[in-house]
Amino acid sequence: MTDKTRYTPVVLIGGFLLWLAYALIFLTTSTTPPLRAGVNALVNVLPLVVLALGTQWALARFVMSRAPLRQAACHGVLACLFSAGWYSAVVIDHALLRLAEGQSFELIGFSGPAVSWQTFQGLCLYSTVAAISYALRAPGERAALVPVERYLVRVGDDLIPVRADDIVCLQGAHDYVQLTTPRGRHLVRQTLADFGARLDPQRFIRVHRSALVNLDHVLRIEPIGGGRMRAILTDGSAVAASRAGTQLLRGFIV
Repeated sequence: MTDKTRYTPVVLIGGFLLWLAYALIFLTTSTTPPLRAGVNALVNVLPLVVLALGTQWALARFVMSRAPLRQAACHGVLACLFSAGWYSAVVIDHALLRLAEGQSFELIGFSGPAVSWQTFQGLCLYSTVAAISYALRAPGERAALVPVERYLVRVGDDLIPVRADDIVCLQGAHDYVQLTTPRGRHLVRQTLADFGARLDPQRFIRVHRSALVNLDHVLRIEPIGGGRMRAILTDGSAVAASRAGTQLLRGFIV
């Protein structure tokens, strides 16, 4: 996970600098009194700091350990939620501020170009928060991205070591992966994308949406028609490649 001992101070310092920038903008672009400018700046920045801390937790807990493509998809969703959440929080905070001043509680959103600008700011700030989260990952988390050469798989109540070299192929179905080795098959409760992200991409090729093969255990590749190929493996099994997987295999032809 992200090193919180470094991340939290960075967010707080960044939040203070952003508050200062907002306050200066309010002071120089309007006749807002200094105290009111500071309060208005706080209304904008405080929810941003809370969102930044929550985003770091979500990234460390649900995103960083996933395969690259899944991470990209998660970032797209989180960026939209972050921007929408900040926009909504600012609108609510301004309504609460007016209520505290004796006015009616009324949710007044941004209008005109301000909506686009606020949304754009939210997306940019999410990108900054995500970049800081990745930069401050704990050393153990960064190491987890390096291909792992030995695994422990559960067989009954026991844990059996399996070397990556011994994995013939992997086949996935929903949240499970079946590892095939010369000594048998093992079922692992993990998605194929997440498990495959920790394997050496130069050796383990995703020949199909639901299958990876270890090139070290491929006896031969044969055509099966329709521009597709099939990998014959050392354990006697065969894995048909999709069109995309066939193109990957063709990339190894010399």
